[in-house]
Amino acid sequence: IVNQPQSVRMLDIGCALCDFTEKAWNLDRENEICGMDLSTTAVEWTSAQFPQFTIRQGAIPSIPFHRSFDVIFCLEMPDMM
Repeated sequence: IVNQPQSVRMLDIGCALCDFTEKAWNLDRENEICGMDLSTTAVEWTSAQFPQFTIRQGAIPSIPFHRSFDVIFCLEMPDMM
């Protein structure tokens, strides 16, 4: 899905330092990449390292974006319940 004729909107929930997010973006750099993480420090660092991504601080179930996404990643998230 990441190599589509048009750009794909992706959200990485729990993106941390964007290790996986960057790999997904490198498959097709035309895709729109957004990420969110609970850690303000991670969000600040990642925003500086990857200005092409839109990174916001937040936690599920409240997603701090007002748009839809074609793909949502949520990898290696600890069970918070």
